[in-house]
Amino acid sequence: MNINKNKAFSLIELSIVILIIGILVAGVTQSSRLVGMMKLAAARNITVTSPVPTISNLIAWYEPVLEGSFLEDEVEDNAQISMWKDTKLSVEKNNLVKNKNAGTVYRRYGINNLPSIYFSGSGGGLFLSPSNSIAQTTYFDTPNQRITIFLVYNIKQITGSSIIFVNGSTSTAGISYFLNGALPLKRVFLFGGIDIYYSTNNYQNNISEIASIIYNGRGLQFENYLNGQSMPIPGVSTPNLHNAGSKFVIGANNGDGEQFNGLISEVIIYDRILKKDERQDIEKYLGKKWGIAVQ
Repeated sequence: MNINKNKAFSLIELSIVILIIGILVAGVTQSSRLVGMMKLAAARNITVTSPVPTISNLIAWYEPVLEGSFLEDEVEDNAQISMWKDTKLSVEKNNLVKNKNAGTVYRRYGINNLPSIYFSGSGGGLFLSPSNSIAQTTYFDTPNQRITIFLVYNIKQITGSSIIFVNGSTSTAGISYFLNGALPLKRVFLFGGIDIYYSTNNYQNNISEIASIIYNGRGLQFENYLNGQSMPIPGVSTPNLHNAGSKFVIGANNGDGEQFNGLISEVIIYDRILKKDERQDIEKYLGKKWGIAVQ
């Protein structure tokens, strides 16, 4: 009799333990979800209070944490992306589009565990909508070809040359910022098939970075910063920002011959040279938001 009572009591105890474990697991799951929601809310606050829209001559801003950055049904982990909306506040929006495929997806937990766009290296890039009022062939035809670009990215793997950002890259014109697959790996500017600049430091995969690229329209006068640190820029030839016959693309080159493999989290473009304090303000904002140390 005692044996049967002990068995029954053991089953009750086991049931209680299982129930407690279930409650704890559910609590941890909900807690993790809550932490993720709080982190996203904090990132949104950092974004809406950032200096980006207060600095003049902003022509494009692509970022993934705000509501409305993507189509509503595409804001799910691993959902295929067909549009990345321009965040800037002006009426004219320069949205990026593509046909849906598994090569470009929304990642809920990307750089700094915040939303990012993942490019597989085989699905092509996102390009300026053909219906946009700004012609793709003159998108970077800025006054005196002055331009400032900020990029937040994390390369997963390099095969050959891995394109991060492209506006053109034809034999006639266009700017590319990519990584050279030759060892040691280098960051490269490419203008119309001409290598303009190789960085002096090697590159490692799976490292999140902020690149600040400035061209002042005077021959070879580039400025390039990685996480706020100035990089030497040896030039080779005079570039041209006019990208006749090519399209504005992020994540690949015009013909998808070179494709990016990794995460791109934010792209900001101004059609003028930003002052030192303006550049540093943007870099500080990006560093705080994406958890990247800025020097």
